[in-house]
Amino acid sequence: MEENLETLEETGTQVAANTAPPVLNLPSQAPEPVGAVNVSLAGAVPTQDPSGVAAAQAEAQAKKIEEGQVNISVPAEGVVQPVVPVGETDEAGVPKSSIEGTANELIDSKELENVSNVQKSKFKIKINLAKSVSMPMCGIVAAVALIIGMLLGKTLFPTLIYSNSNNPNANPNTAARVVDGKNNVTIAGSYTFKVPEAYYYDKTESGLLVYDKKDTFRIYIRGQEGIYDDIANAKSSVKATLVNAGLSVTNIKEVTINKKNYVIAETIDGLVNRLIAFTKANDTEIFYIEIVTTENNYDYDVVDLADDILSNAAYQDAKTKMESTNINDIASLVVSAAEVYKSLAS
Repeated sequence: MEENLETLEETGTQVAANTAPPVLNLPSQAPEPVGAVNVSLAGAVPTQDPSGVAAAQAEAQAKKIEEGQVNISVPAEGVVQPVVPVGETDEAGVPKSSIEGTANELIDSKELENVSNVQKSKFKIKINLAKSVSMPMCGIVAAVALIIGMLLGKTLFPTLIYSNSNNPNANPNTAARVVDGKNNVTIAGSYTFKVPEAYYYDKTESGLLVYDKKDTFRIYIRGQEGIYDDIANAKSSVKATLVNAGLSVTNIKEVTINKKNYVIAETIDGLVNRLIAFTKANDTEIFYIEIVTTENNYDYDVVDLADDILSNAAYQDAKTKMESTNINDIASLVVSAAEVYKSLAS
């Protein structure tokens, strides 16, 4: 009776203590509470409601769930469900977007495979073509390539060109030339040489010796049977031969001096530096040149002077009678006899 009086005081309505609670007739689908948000879009809703409306609605909803009147699943507090756009699906319920993506991936994979197959086929074609070339054809192609390479090398790497007239530091003792008009004429071996009067000259062993008046250099020139091109094409063999003969060869090369080719070797004979050179005399002969200097160096200005003398040399078909007559040198024998006689008479 005291509980009923308390209820009456609180509500203002008199209710019997044994009165049963009213029964609510709810529709088949629970009404959507005011301000409710689609659970699938919960990720876009703030997690806190400053007005407290959402909290009151959630409390009422929880009370109904406890009484068994509403059966609805609510995500746990703080858990945000990801939004997954389903879009259109096929008859099996599989999203078409995933099917299309898979198809695109398959197409791309197929295209890459086709490209790879094409590249492999091209590579195989090249190999088959290479195998189909005959050995004689390979030899012809190699020979042509070698000839072209030699021609290009000769064009790109020509022989050295030297000209005393273009050298401002030329040896002043080699300034005189045959073309000056003041020359001595002499025969040495099978050739007639013209030597400018500015130099001394002599002959020995069928060769010509030329000196300058200040005694700074000596040139030795001699004709020799041989073919110049054979020497030019065998420079490495010539070098080995000179080394075998006891000479040190610091350099051997082919140079062009006043439009004439020379094979020149810088050699060392004991303590003497000797510059030796070969050039063409005619189709069957060459000129051999040796140059030494008092400074014991390799003076290419003197080679230029030798070229001037050789350019004006003339071949003699037959030697003169006096040139072919041997010299009988008995001077040393006479000197020895006189010394013996003097010792016996004293």
